[in-house]
Amino acid sequence: NVSYYVKPDSNILLEAILRGTSVYIPGANIPMLDRILSNGICSLNPGEDRLALTFDLTLDANGDLIEFDIYDSIINSKKRMTYSEVNKILEDGEIVEGYEPYLDSLKLMKELQAKIRKNKIESGFIDLEIEENVVKLDKNGKPIDVYVKNRGIAEKIIEDFMVIVNEITSELLDSVYGTRQIYRVHGEPNEEKMANFKKYIDELGYNSDRLQNFDSRNLQYFLSYVKDKPEYKVIAYELLKCMKKAHYSTANIGHFALGAESVCQVTSPIRRIGDLINHILIRDYIYGYGKGSLNAAKLSYISSIASQTERNAAKCEDAVKKVLTVEYMQDHLDEIVEGVITYVCKDGFAVELDNLVEGFVYIGSLNDDRYSYMPDKFAIIGKHTGNKYMLGKKVSVSTRFVDKTTNEISFSVEKKVKEKKKTLNTQN
Repeated sequence: NVSYYVKPDSNILLEAILRGTSVYIPGANIPMLDRILSNGICSLNPGEDRLALTFDLTLDANGDLIEFDIYDSIINSKKRMTYSEVNKILEDGEIVEGYEPYLDSLKLMKELQAKIRKNKIESGFIDLEIEENVVKLDKNGKPIDVYVKNRGIAEKIIEDFMVIVNEITSELLDSVYGTRQIYRVHGEPNEEKMANFKKYIDELGYNSDRLQNFDSRNLQYFLSYVKDKPEYKVIAYELLKCMKKAHYSTANIGHFALGAESVCQVTSPIRRIGDLINHILIRDYIYGYGKGSLNAAKLSYISSIASQTERNAAKCEDAVKKVLTVEYMQDHLDEIVEGVITYVCKDGFAVELDNLVEGFVYIGSLNDDRYSYMPDKFAIIGKHTGNKYMLGKKVSVSTRFVDKTTNEISFSVEKKVKEKKKTLNTQN
């Protein structure tokens, strides 16, 4: 219950508003709140009492809401679990030592998550399943591995439990305050970009008539149709480019990707200012004090800061990860691996490896023909051989060089993968 300690109009809240979010980079983090709070009294530790704000939901056998209540409480965590260990239990059927008393609860959570996800899909929820990679550092801060972050059933349980809480809480705040909250909003796709996306779909041989209407259910159906195709990842990337960025706002336009009419965020008040402000509003509702201290103008100002600081944090995290990735790839020059073309332009094309490291192949390095960029084909095509390098095509590449001043990774196209050198696609 972070809002118990961070009062409206306090200097602690003002500092949290200016920071907007916690920032996480490989090997370090910069918290939104003072570490005395974030690492201390507001941090869950097994066996220690902590003040909490409970979102109490009762769902029926179909995963539909029966009752909902919010109240102050005290939590005493019995077990610090990890995603990887819970995945071993729920995906692999293992019995992990120390988890025996919680097996029935975990299995029930898995069953409930499936029902919640089914209901979300029926309402138009779009999950592009875009992967994310992680840079692993040694004790000296040197990058020693880059691998894809796992997204198993344990991760999905937490995601779906948080989403249903966020939606139901937003509806409650709407009924109490008449839209006085910080919403998480996501607009409809850009029509011009979607028109270009349809051309790409046609070029791949799919019928873009499936996408006559850009509603979430239609896009969801198309994604399920191409789910098992080898080019799915690039299709998902291209569709993501058509999507507008989710952001914070006091004007509710709904959330397109979630297929929801009203969403706010309340599940991470320790690291996101929007969540913390909504917690303060909730406690205003519970106790009836301080109403009006967070008026519409102030909420609008906070939501704009929250959106900007979120973008700043994402840029920072991406920049640091890029620097470390370039350093990592410097130790893997000339190793031949397979990747997928994710971007094409007149200068060449980008290739993404299995561990999501991306490098660029310059058109001038393709010395087996004279190549030209064909934007209508989303490809670079050889004049004499007809060789085509287009979005979604798999290619074998090696790292030619890295430039630490520009954080550029340059690839060369190779004829085939040499299995003995295929060392970059590791997973944790």
